[in-house]
Formats: sequence, C-alpha cells, structure tokens
Amino acid sequence: MMWALVAALLLVAMLTSWWHFLVPTTPAPGYATAIAIPIVVLAVIQVYRGLKETKRLRLGMEGEQSVGQTLERMRAFGYEVFHDVPGKGFNVDHVLIGPAGLFVIETKAVSKLAQGSPVVKYDGERVLVNGLRPDRDPVVQARAAAAFICDLLANILERRVPLRPVVLYPGWFVEKQPRGIEVWVLNPKALAPFVLHEIIVLTPRDVARLAEVLARHVRSCIE
Repeated sequence: MMWALVAALLLVAMLTSWWHFLVPTTPAPGYATAIAIPIVVLAVIQVYRGLKETKRLRLGMEGEQSVGQTLERMRAFGYEVFHDVPGKGFNVDHVLIGPAGLFVIETKAVSKLAQGSPVVKYDGERVLVNGLRPDRDPVVQARAAAAFICDLLANILERRVPLRPVVLYPGWFVEKQPRGIEVWVLNPKALAPFVLHEIIVLTPRDVARLAEVLARHVRSCIE
C-alpha cells in the first residue's frame, strides 16, 4: 500500500505538471482545497481507526502467545494442550486435558488505561476490569465454551469428567477470588499452581482417550 500510494502521488504530480505546461492557466486553489480537505479528514479518521485495530490485534496476538507458551509447559505434568478448537460459529481459545480433568480457557487481552484501577476483580459471577464491566461477559463466554467441550467429550469415559471454565487476563493483576467458584478468573502465571493443586481424577489412559477424540474433532474441522 505504501508503494502504491507513492506511485499514485507521483503520477498525479507528473500529470499536473504536464497540464500546466501544455495549457498555461492561472491556478485555482479553491477547487483543489474543497476536494482535498474532506479527503484528508477522511484519511486521518481511517488511519486512526486502522492504528487502533492494529493495536488491538497485536495485543490479542501477544496475549494468545503468552498464554499458549504457559500452557505448553503443562505438558511436563501430563497435560495435553489444544489451541483454537473450532466450535459452532466460534473458537475455543485453549483446552487442557490432564490428571485433574478438563480446563476450557478463554483469553482476554485488554490494554491498560492511564487512569483507573489497573486490576481485575471477580466475585464469582461478575468481572470488573479497570473498574468497568466488559462489553461481553467473559464468564458467560467461558461457560459457553466449556459447555461445548463437555458435549463434545460426553460419554467418552464411563464416569463424569471434572470440567473447569477459566478466563485468563495476560499482564493484569487479578485479585484473590472466593473459594469454591465454578469459573476461575486468573493471571496466566497463576494457572499452573491452581491446576496442579486440584485432585487427580484421570489416568494417563483417560487423558489419551479424551485427547484423541478432541484431536479428531479438530482434524475433521480443518479437513
């Protein structure tokens, strides 16, 4: 786009120069100004929006990479890790399958504001980020993703498999939350201690069976 823009500007300048050379006239800046001002204003708005979107995408990618690297370390503790599991019109960010059961993870990469309270607060139902409620409820999203994974892996084993929805906020301090809650809201660094503190309920064979079913689902969606 940069080279195309440079070429277009040079072409316009060249044609304008030739026009003035071949047809000598007195320049009329009013017409050029009337055309240029709204186009320049529109261009500034579009560039501003593009920069904001680029920042959002970069923040999301960095957050996903950070969480992905954290989860990959869980393989050393007998966990299988899946990223971007296709769902019904959405993707499940991450899934952990291991000795303590299933953990369905929703990642929220949010930029910190210059003002406000730079923490995430969670009372077991409601999340406040920087003192504000998110536009889309991350707890509801995590529960929906967990319900999809639960349906997908239902009846694979002869018993109920513990499943935990998790919301991760990379780079944010997350205040201590009440015990016994269904959905965890954590900083990625706290995930491993939380998971490894859970009771072991699955054997390596159970983990392998569940992982194979999920891997087969991912392959079928890609194919």
